[in-house]
Amino acid sequence: MNYCILALGSRGDVQPFIALARGLQAQGHQVVIAAAHDYRALVESYACRFAPLIGSIQALLDPEQMAAGLAAGRGAIIKQFLQQTPPLIQQLIADALAACRDADCLIVASLGFWPALHLAEHLQIPVVVVHMHPYGASSQTAHHFMPQLTWPIYRRMSYVLAEQVQWQVLRMAFNQARQQILQRPSLSVGQLWQRSRQFQPPSLYAYSALVAPPPANWQNAGAITGYWMLEPAANWQAPAAVRDFLAAGPAPIAVSFGSMIHGQERGAALSQLLIAASQKANLRLIINQGWGDLGQGQLPSNCLAATGLDYAWLFERVAAVVHHGGAGVTATALQAAKPALVTPFLGDQYFWGQRVYALKTGPAPVPANRLQIDRLAQLLRSLSERTDYHQAAQQLASTLAAEHGVQQAIAWLEQRF
Repeated sequence: MNYCILALGSRGDVQPFIALARGLQAQGHQVVIAAAHDYRALVESYACRFAPLIGSIQALLDPEQMAAGLAAGRGAIIKQFLQQTPPLIQQLIADALAACRDADCLIVASLGFWPALHLAEHLQIPVVVVHMHPYGASSQTAHHFMPQLTWPIYRRMSYVLAEQVQWQVLRMAFNQARQQILQRPSLSVGQLWQRSRQFQPPSLYAYSALVAPPPANWQNAGAITGYWMLEPAANWQAPAAVRDFLAAGPAPIAVSFGSMIHGQERGAALSQLLIAASQKANLRLIINQGWGDLGQGQLPSNCLAATGLDYAWLFERVAAVVHHGGAGVTATALQAAKPALVTPFLGDQYFWGQRVYALKTGPAPVPANRLQIDRLAQLLRSLSERTDYHQAAQQLASTLAAEHGVQQAIAWLEQRF
């Protein structure tokens, strides 16, 4: 079987697909991973075939504009997404078509759902959508990018509403790509509504039901497989400064906000907050700089900033983790049996923060824009000192270790296709 994976998203979205691709390759299947250029080296370090999608995400994004959007909240982020995405659609369809022209099956991340409709129609191949979080109409949770109101009927309808907003806002851009790249006719508002309602590919959910049990009366046509975890690449080595810092004192707390972009001013302010809180709590921090301009300049001796760190390697060596609640970093912290404080910025990060709290592996989440020095220092101490957090994290990690998400996903794919 020849699979093409459209891994649209950040590193936390790409890594699970590398784990899946390696598993499929071990079973004799052919796989290509199409992702942003930012992740070429990562994909190829695992001996997986790579195809480029839309160039480099970091080069396309305006850090200050993105930082302002994150600070302004959910509405501003959605507006930015809907404004910035249409100009990229034609390149996305062209790159995706080149990557999956010979594929027998198209596997797409959540963000790949929209181009997948048009590619599947053109190539006449099946599609599987992979979600790293619960997704599907439910009376228990609203769509992650919609206001989290409590009315059950609103929660169920929020999925259709959110999807149709995206379908219709992006319709003209996709129509141009259909005409110019796929040589397909445009779709009217009504035609797109009908096609999108008919386009219901099966889904795989690449997380553990132990962490996020399926809601009651959940509408889905797929399987929750367990996490698709990826070990560090064979040729990856931690920077010497990181190894020396870890060896020089008690296990630090790791801080990572992944691909969240803060801009220079907000990045500097957040860095100072983290440093001041760590010193007040008398704890050591190792800060993963990510894309967020964190930890720039001279740092005090209890803090170290580094970039390009492998979470699986790092989290095995720290006492606890402070993170933004991305699906990937949440999974890695849980697998490593580390208590965590989640400081969400947007989307499903709020959901994962609540799950960490419900599982008793960390305190209640605190949105990133509400962090304060005294409160953060108190929370850092609790991560270090509370034995109940550590015990709950250990118990959950031992249970997660018995799950084999990649194998479950491959068995599901081979049975279906």
